[in-house]
Amino acid sequence: MAEIDVLQAIRELDSVLHEMGCTFELFTCGGAALIYLGYETRRTTDIDIIEDELDETLKKAAAIVAKKNPD
Repeated sequence: MAEIDVLQAIRELDSVLHEMGCTFELFTCGGAALIYLGYETRRTTDIDIIEDELDETLKKAAAIVAKKNPD
């Protein structure tokens, strides 16, 4: 699995959600949160999600971002 650009992925997700006319309050955790906070040496291959069930709109937006950034 390849490293992802966490900051870019979050920006793209925000942009896609905005285009869909949706807003969500999301919290970043794990290695992605450390990267977001500026710990550039931390590497990760995913962004963790803590949620029992994801909203269908959020799933669709995440799929769009994933297609833009294939492994």
